[in-house]
Amino acid sequence: MTVRFDIFLTAVFAVLFLSTAAPARAGNKLRVGLPDFTSSSVPFEIARQMNYFSQEGLDVEIIRMSCAVSVRALVARSIDFDSCAGVKAAVSAVAQGVRIKIVMARFNRPLMDLVGAKDVQRVSDLTGKIIGSGSQGSPAEVFLEEFLAANGLNPQKDVKMLSVGTSSDRIAALFAKRISATVLSPPWNLKVLDQGYRRIANMGDSVPGYQGSLSILQSTAEENKPALLGFLRAMIRAQNFYRTRKSDSLPLMMQFSKLDDLDLTQRVYDYLLPSMTVDGSLPDKVVEAEIQRAAKSLKLLKTPRAQEIFDFNYLREA
Repeated sequence: MTVRFDIFLTAVFAVLFLSTAAPARAGNKLRVGLPDFTSSSVPFEIARQMNYFSQEGLDVEIIRMSCAVSVRALVARSIDFDSCAGVKAAVSAVAQGVRIKIVMARFNRPLMDLVGAKDVQRVSDLTGKIIGSGSQGSPAEVFLEEFLAANGLNPQKDVKMLSVGTSSDRIAALFAKRISATVLSPPWNLKVLDQGYRRIANMGDSVPGYQGSLSILQSTAEENKPALLGFLRAMIRAQNFYRTRKSDSLPLMMQFSKLDDLDLTQRVYDYLLPSMTVDGSLPDKVVEAEIQRAAKSLKLLKTPRAQEIFDFNYLREA
């Protein structure tokens, strides 16, 4: 398995990449688009380090690319799997006649905390304040809006939502007091808590959702089913390794995610573990919530059926 550090994919490069790249490879060569090398993506590294991919006869290349680029790359068959595009991208594609299927999920709830300034004791204290969300339309923004509504605050009237793209930018804005609260995932949420800021709420406690999808074109799944099943078997083994072998997983997390603090890495592990899926599938209520959320955001007249977006039958067969 090869890991490429394509951190900055400009628009020009993206166009050239999608227009000139060869179709996704048949057989045992698979390419996977991954937005970042974070702790929540460590099962990919476990599968590589433990030779789970190679034991399935697979040569897997992980390519770091933005979500916007990876979706286009998947549709163009320049990559075989996308680990960034969520339900909204799949629903949008299906509405346009492109069949994308989500075949696996790594976590069965949002891995996000709403973290605030020291004087914010509860959600109601955010009334009239500025909250930093992720980039416009991102899961962080969507989950935050739903969370506020579920807790009695109108995101459009009671607070001011400010789109601040990266976690580092949101932390800087919080420290500079330009915002009173923001949404952060590990390890950033834990680092901010160590600075004396408050965890106002865990988003996953009240917002149904998931993180860490694995998407594939339906046509690719049909044409290269043995490789798909082998890939899924390797990933399930990697997730089981993570769940049951903490001491062995921690060094891999530190290497993959560039974490240099063992205590912080242990806390990240403990934060992620309860939300990791056992078999890669999701509860029906999460699937339905995600589809309804996507259909509402896209203003679709007809909501797609669950089986048009998700297909966990490959996992069961694997």
